[in-house]
Amino acid sequence: MNQKLLATDEGKSLFLPRSLFTSGLIPAFALLLLIFAPATTSQAQTDVAVCGTFEMDPLGMCLVFYPDDPAIGDIAADLGALPMPPAGSYGLLSGTAWDCVGICFPTLCISGGTFDPIGCNPASGPEFIRGDCNNDMAFNIADVIYHLHSLFASGPPPPCRDACDMDLSGNDDIGDTVQMLNVLFQAAPDPPAPFPDCGPADPGGPVPDCQNPICP
Repeated sequence: MNQKLLATDEGKSLFLPRSLFTSGLIPAFALLLLIFAPATTSQAQTDVAVCGTFEMDPLGMCLVFYPDDPAIGDIAADLGALPMPPAGSYGLLSGTAWDCVGICFPTLCISGGTFDPIGCNPASGPEFIRGDCNNDMAFNIADVIYHLHSLFASGPPPPCRDACDMDLSGNDDIGDTVQMLNVLFQAAPDPPAPFPDCGPADPGGPVPDCQNPICP
């Protein structure tokens, strides 16, 4: 396995993924913080493939893999000769896993790992129709009235704020109402997708805020 094994005077041993040493993430003084675990040659190992994100641990000492399912626990991954992905990388981590302890307190360790950044397909955002502020599957003057009522007459908030955000500002405000009127009555260009049919927001836009989308 691609791992460092440290022997102790008490007949115990400690393993750390080799990538943590070769990446320079663990300075020499940090070795004093290690937790020592008894060496076990018959430790159960399991082949795993799990979706999640590589992030630095809270102390900023290790690059740790955080699965989408928090019940799995944090993972210290050794990718062998493969480069470690940058923090924030989402994808599929595969390899041989076993229970372990060590610096950064992982729940599992993986050796012989591979990381596929396109191996997991995150769920797409909610679908909606841009301009359909009242969530009735149509864009018309009723959406303008609903939006004005929501903004200035203590009306209910829009079920899908993204649908009211005509100018991709990340907010629904009077500027969006003006844009609705321009599209309806002044032959203004269509608003950004999704329009005139249901669809997800384009990647790179404001973070979706669509709590009750009517689209399937």
